[in-house]
Amino acid sequence: MTKRLYILSVMPLALALALAGGCAERKSPHDPAGDVHPADWMKSTSEDFHGRKIAAVGLISCGECHGEDYRGEDHGGTSCYQCHDGPSGHPEGYLLSSSANYHGDVVATEGTGGCTECHGEDYRGKEHGGTSCYYCHNGPSGHPREAVWLKYSVRFYGGGHNQATVTRGLEDCARCHGENFNGGTSGQSCNTCHPSESGHPATGFVDRGNAFHGDRYDTNGENYCAACHGADLRGGYTNVTCWDCHNGPSGHPDEGFLDPAHANFHGLEATIRGLDECATCHGADFSGGNTGRSCFECHDGPSGHPAAGWLQSGHEDFHAERLIATGLNYCAGCHGADFTG
Repeated sequence: MTKRLYILSVMPLALALALAGGCAERKSPHDPAGDVHPADWMKSTSEDFHGRKIAAVGLISCGECHGEDYRGEDHGGTSCYQCHDGPSGHPEGYLLSSSANYHGDVVATEGTGGCTECHGEDYRGKEHGGTSCYYCHNGPSGHPREAVWLKYSVRFYGGGHNQATVTRGLEDCARCHGENFNGGTSGQSCNTCHPSESGHPATGFVDRGNAFHGDRYDTNGENYCAACHGADLRGGYTNVTCWDCHNGPSGHPDEGFLDPAHANFHGLEATIRGLDECATCHGADFSGGNTGRSCFECHDGPSGHPAAGWLQSGHEDFHAERLIATGLNYCAGCHGADFTG
């Protein structure tokens, strides 16, 4: 056999051995040069989602490629912090209720297993630099601290519980407090503070107390009511329409709004709460605003007095009769405490 033929005859064998050797040298699953992550590594709904894997097995495997500080020195500069908010491991926006990464949504969907990996079974910090979930949350309830959670006007990463209800709905409450809000798995009934049906505070909501619904409407807007009563305010989640008490879309009370002797008389409302309340709907000049109804249809121009009978003795709108029925505060509302203007 010539030398040339010998070489040609052994080449297939050499090639086969080389290929076999290559197959035997499998790449490490943590080889930075390879695409080691599963296809759905970044998809939060997948079983292969990296957050779910880390919660199950810890961060050690991440450090093999991304470095002990996770900044990527051994991994082509790919730092975990390109997506995650520093050493906490939380994604950017995890404290903002408007963010797709809001941690409250993650917990509501997937439970607290991902929290315990770093914060410990009791959420008090474990090996996470002592960072306790209770720095912000009011113990095992998961609510923000009580001073924040129970103050309706506060906006703290989603705000007081009324703000959370407006922006996120009552389903979040029902997850822990039960579908009827009588306690559920939390053992804490919402009805301790809220009447069982309406969900309104037990006192001061209707009688101009510190929880007066008119003030809350002014502060929060129509969505505050719509969260429970529906976008058209005809019942929604509660099946109780606002129009049981209010005179349709105007928002005025249904009873007594035009009766000077009634507690709902609009003149008293203007005296107590000021004319800015009227201007909210009727416009700064009271000529209609977004209602299309001018206050001057009944009132005598900017004075606010009724158009007819205000100076006519014996007329039902005679100002002296109003004074007898309502007291001097009725006049002082516009003319000042000393009635000089």
